[in-house]
Parts: sequence; C-alpha cells; structure tokens
Amino acid sequence: MKFTAVDHISYTVADLDRSIAFYSLVFEEPPFLRKVWDQEYVAVLCGYPRIVMEGAFWRLPGGNVLELLQILEPDGTATDPEILNPGASHLGLVCDDVRTEFARLKAAGVDLRSDEPVVIPWGPYTGGIACFLRDPDGNFMEIFQLPPGGPAFDA
Repeated sequence: MKFTAVDHISYTVADLDRSIAFYSLVFEEPPFLRKVWDQEYVAVLCGYPRIVMEGAFWRLPGGNVLELLQILEPDGTATDPEILNPGASHLGLVCDDVRTEFARLKAAGVDLRSDEPVVIPWGPYTGGIACFLRDPDGNFMEIFQLPPGGPAFDA
C-alpha cells in the first residue's frame, strides 16, 4: 500500500481557547473551523466507550491541516512532551526570514528555546537557520529558513 498524501497533523491540548490564541499569534490568522464532536463513530474510531472533543483547524502550507483537539470527555492525563522523550513530536514550518519571525514571537512572549536563531552547521539542512519554540502545552514547533538551494538529503 502506498499513501498518497498527508491530510492533517493533530495535537491534543489542555485548553483550546489558550491554544487558539497561541496558534493564531504564530500563524497570524484565526482557525478556519472550530467545532465540537459528540458522535459515536469518534468513540469507536478512538477505541473509547464515549468521547467528546472540540477542535480548531488551520490550513498549513502544502494543503495540510493542523488540528488541535481538546478532549472534553473522558478526562485525560497530561504527558511530558519534552523533545527528548520517546513519543514526543514537533511541527516543522519553513519561512523566508526566520530572524524576523523569531523577533516577532520573542516580542509576543513566546517560549523560544534558544537566545537567537541557530545556523545549522551539519547535515542536509547545512546553511539553514532554525529555532524551536513551545506551545502552551509544551509541544515543540520548529521554524526554519531553508539553506540556499534547499536541503541536500543526498549529500
């Protein structure tokens, strides 16, 4: 079987309103959809007797969607999304000028993980510039500027 596309990326969040404010700041636009799901098929799909969730959605470059979900029922337990922990993930977003985005997000009080953007000295992204940040639930996001000519995975 061959997959034909990536449709969406999803994070579960503790407080959807708080996360909407954060991601709207980062993306400089509100979600295109916010909705509550209280449908039996969602519980069956997720393997729970019952589940109610509220989601917010943003369009990402390339036609993908970022989906944030707050599970309203049943109660969940927060996990530690620290990037060194197995199971942790991050969303990598390309921009034209990472230094400008870094300054904008720093001025807004976003949790940036380095004091300034980092020039990538090794690997397929050599010459690119990147920074990591964390959302209100601790999920990581990488914002980077590609190296001239793009990544070199064959090097």
